[in-house]
Amino acid sequence: HDTVLHRHITNRAELEGALASLAEGAGAPKVQVVAGCWEHLSLADQARLAIDHIEVMVQPFGAGLAWSVLMPPGSYIIELQEDGMQSTNFVSCFSPLSPQQGSNPWWPPSNPRSEWGAWALMNGIHFACVSRRPTEARCLRKFFSPIWDTPTLEADIPAVIRLVADAARRLRGAEAEGTREALPTEGAAVAV
Repeated sequence: HDTVLHRHITNRAELEGALASLAEGAGAPKVQVVAGCWEHLSLADQARLAIDHIEVMVQPFGAGLAWSVLMPPGSYIIELQEDGMQSTNFVSCFSPLSPQQGSNPWWPPSNPRSEWGAWALMNGIHFACVSRRPTEARCLRKFFSPIWDTPTLEADIPAVIRLVADAARRLRGAEAEGTREALPTEGAAVAV
């Protein structure tokens, strides 16, 4: 019995459509969208995507974010979460788009102590977490959370699009300055 377990993005089609619109928009940063569930690919294909192609990864919280350790330094990760307040304590999701963050949603890191935020920080990957209900403050978390896992989530599409567009602009700027090697894609490769 072969069952693939993953977190279902209830508005995945809308998210993919919005990213595709961003890719086609006039004046928008050029992006190339790679859509689909990675777990349906072979292990070798998943590794190749992370190492050679993907510059911006949009993934629900979970093991799929482990591919971030193979992404080139300077890449971008956008973690999707449903509820940053009720879920387990190691799954904080502080908004990168809050007024305290200023004009750069990537620095300083908004989630340096969360599970995937810490991995990204140590690997030189820019990280942001997006939730419709972000974690408000560390002291407001419940010690014993009522939710351990989130089988479904609804992506905050405007926040994701804003972050992807910002990441694509920064990637192209770094390539133009010569501080980052261009990957062989036409526009920032975005995996969702």
